[in-house]
Formats: sequence, C-alpha cells, structure tokens
Amino acid sequence: NKRFSANPFKKNRPQKRKLTFIFKLFIFFLVLIVWFILLLYFPFFKVDKLEVKGLENIKYQEISEFIKGRWQKCHYWPCNNYFFIDTNQIYDDLLNQFAIKKLTARKQFPDKLIINLEEKKTSLLYDNGQSYYLVDESGQAIKFLRHLNDSDFILREVSTTTTSTEIDGLAVNVTTTVKVHIPNNVLIKAAYGKFPLLYDKRFNHINVGNSKVIIPPELVLYVVELEQKFKQLKYGEIKYFVLEYIDGGLKVVTTNRWDLLVDFKVSMEQQLKNLKVILNNEKPLEYIDLRAGDRIYWK
Repeated sequence: NKRFSANPFKKNRPQKRKLTFIFKLFIFFLVLIVWFILLLYFPFFKVDKLEVKGLENIKYQEISEFIKGRWQKCHYWPCNNYFFIDTNQIYDDLLNQFAIKKLTARKQFPDKLIINLEEKKTSLLYDNGQSYYLVDESGQAIKFLRHLNDSDFILREVSTTTTSTEIDGLAVNVTTTVKVHIPNNVLIKAAYGKFPLLYDKRFNHINVGNSKVIIPPELVLYVVELEQKFKQLKYGEIKYFVLEYIDGGLKVVTTNRWDLLVDFKVSMEQQLKNLKVILNNEKPLEYIDLRAGDRIYWK
C-alpha cells in the first residue's frame, strides 16, 4: 500500500498576496469613480458659452433659453457637461422648435457649443384675426409672433334701422359702437420686419410646425412681388392685404385715398398696366377694381 503525506518542500502562498490584489482592485475602481465624478461635475467642463451663427428673425435669446431650458430638466447629472452634451439631440430639438432650414451643432473643448444655422425665408406677416405669424414662401406658418391686442382694433359707429311699434310703426335709427379689427401695420412691421402683411378673414386655425399650407405658394409670391412693384412704380405704399376667400381676389389697402382689388390668378403685368391707365386719366377716391382683365371699375 502507498502512503501519501504532505510535501515538506512545498510552500503555501501567503494570504497576504490575495488581500493586496483585492485592495489594489478596490483602489483602481475608487480612482475610476472619482475621475468620473470630476469629469461630471468639475466646472472646467461645464459648457456655459453659446455661439449661434446665421440668425435673421430668430433671436439669440430664444435659442439660448431653449437650450438651457432643456439642460435644466436633468435632475441627476449635469446635461451641460461637455462630455454628455448630445449634439444630435440638439439638432433634432432645434429643427422641431424653430423655423430652421438646416443647421450644424458642434462642441468646442472645454466649455463652448457652436451652432451654425440657416433660417427658413420669411415671406409674409400673417394675421388670422386672432394672432400674428411669420409665413414662409411655401405658405406655411413658421413662427408665432403675438396675439392681437387693443392696438389692433378701432371703435366704429354702426347705424341700424328698426321699425318701432310703439311709435306708430315709424322707422327708428339706432347707432351702436362696435370693435373692429384693423391690422396695425406700422407697429407690427416695426417689431417684426418690413414684410408684406396679409390679413386673412377666413380665420384659419394655426399650428406652427405642422407643415400645413395655410396660403397657396403662388399667392404668397404674388403678394411679395406686387408690394415690391408698387413701390418701384411710386404709387405710394401698401399697408396690408386682405383675403376673404381664395377665389375672390385680394383687397390692397394703400396709403392713397383709394384701395385696390386684384386677382392673383390674373396677370400682374396686365393689372398694373390697367392701373397706370386709370391713374393717368381719372382720380379715384375709393377703389380701383382690376380683377376683370381689360374691364376696369373705379369709384
């Protein structure tokens, strides 16, 4: 029978080496955690500088407040940390919120965010009878400006005739005062740019950013071109345009004693020629109707 016994020459590994390895591993992870926390909260990596290039109608403050507002929604870690800023998310958020055609967003180490953008081109100031908006060349509302206020209304007396049975059936004139909306073209253009102003009496419901065309693009182009040519021909200035329904044409309120009635589906060149003929031979006091081609009406 064989007998086995402990090797007297074998040395046992000390337990101390195992403890040393665990301690080193603990120190490594501790240093890693401290390093991560320093990266996360160290002020040196806090992005507090914002540069925005390409602004026209959008205000720098609007972009700045929007981005900082997004960052403030983070409760457990600083969203404005250089290493945690997601430029792809900023790209998506800005395109969804503002009238931007294209943009790029990049970080500059250690504390700066740089945004280059191109805005959608504004064509019109749009009044739907409740609020003012910016409308682009495609006929879409791209920005809410403000709601109507008292400066956009005037008081007007309206007379009505009623038959009174108490006064032997005689007709009685009754005068009442009503509030009438008149677009304040001077204030609105001074505040938001000297674009053509269109008052749409169809009272469209506007939802900025949903890509809905509220004005046909050809009508937008017509309004822009007509205002430009009107100035070039030195016929005065156009205050604003009024649209009641698409097939009815436009009323053009001017700084003259007379206003125009035009049709954007009829040749603008022909309508302006007819206008010149009337102004050279007549002195209209109220309106000139150019909607019927060669037939011109005025008063």
